[in-house]
Amino acid sequence: MKDYLLPIIIILSIIAIAIIAMVILAFVKRRKKPMSEKPMTALSVPTTTALDVKFEKLPSLTKVEESKLSVISDNKLAKRIVDTIPNAAEAVETTKNAAKAANVSKDLYRVIIPNGATLDKSRKTKDAVRATYRTGAKIKGQADLVPADETVKELSKATAFNSAYNIASMVVGQHYMAEIDKRLDTISEDIEKILKFQESDYKSRVQALIAEIQNITDFQVEILNNMNSRMIKLNHLQSLRIKCTELLGHANDMVEAIYEKQPSKYSDYEKILQNADAWHFYQNLLLELLYKISEIEYILNLGQVSKEQCVSVCAFYFDRVQNIQLNLREWHERYEEKFAIDTENSKRKRLGFEGVVFKIPSLINNELAFRPISEVTAEMIDDQSSLASIPSDVNNPFNQDVQLIVKDGEIYYLPE
Repeated sequence: MKDYLLPIIIILSIIAIAIIAMVILAFVKRRKKPMSEKPMTALSVPTTTALDVKFEKLPSLTKVEESKLSVISDNKLAKRIVDTIPNAAEAVETTKNAAKAANVSKDLYRVIIPNGATLDKSRKTKDAVRATYRTGAKIKGQADLVPADETVKELSKATAFNSAYNIASMVVGQHYMAEIDKRLDTISEDIEKILKFQESDYKSRVQALIAEIQNITDFQVEILNNMNSRMIKLNHLQSLRIKCTELLGHANDMVEAIYEKQPSKYSDYEKILQNADAWHFYQNLLLELLYKISEIEYILNLGQVSKEQCVSVCAFYFDRVQNIQLNLREWHERYEEKFAIDTENSKRKRLGFEGVVFKIPSLINNELAFRPISEVTAEMIDDQSSLASIPSDVNNPFNQDVQLIVKDGEIYYLPE
């Protein structure tokens, strides 16, 4: 080996040894990382995080707030609230005891679950999710949630999604689903009351449709709490929507056939009225059911799809019904004029030969120029001259803070 190469080889060897030593030292330091720097588990959110929610004592409620309270009647949902919010059980027990005690002011507790809780990947911590909540575009609170090892990653996710924020969606969904269920009960009662003596295959099909819709609203909490169940019911809603629109289409056809008739006598007009009343009722009822199906779709999507989008399908059918009912109104106006009907006073003018006979007596008593009509008939004419309407509210309650109130041992939802 040439003498001038020896120094170069020695220098390169020293550099290689130094690099290896630095790598080993860095590895050793990493292995000796202090225990205090250990990643926190999904169950150990920092105490400083703004994500913590708990019940706090509330001095009083206004009369308006009292009137809006909606009790959490489902025991499973109430238990989930108690299990999720740390001091919920204590608040329930305290208010229950205060309600029983004489001469003791009733306690109230309130928790506000902020809107907009989300889970995103953390930019700083590997395998972590970043829990945040926002007001508009502004982030109000956040924390990294990190599983301690692979075996608890799924537990971490489950814990996050079973948090108060998931409870908030459940509470909102249950409240509005319960309101729909009550309305469906009223609709069923109306069918039995208004169409009491009508027995037909069509009536049975409408009642079957209502029963299928209520099968969803009756088991609201179980369905809302299970993603697979929600997806199944969302698909089922599409078939219910088709059934509803088919029934509505038939009712529209029947009403159209009515205003094409040309009765020459009042008695004929009155008979047509009775038939038209049922079909006009079905039009309004089925249009409302179509809207309720869309509302349920919105609730099952937990507000992730806007209410405006969910109810947009109703617009076509609403316009169709209104156009038909406008034609029916004009038809009534023609025959009210032809038969001189005064629905406000439930009477009609005597016409033809009868009008001639009572012409002179009516000069003494003007009421003799008129014949009474039943109040039922007058109401049918007025009802059939009215136009259908659907709610215009496109408010998204899932995008609002959720207030829970504990009062007299019960948990209530206070809608905005």
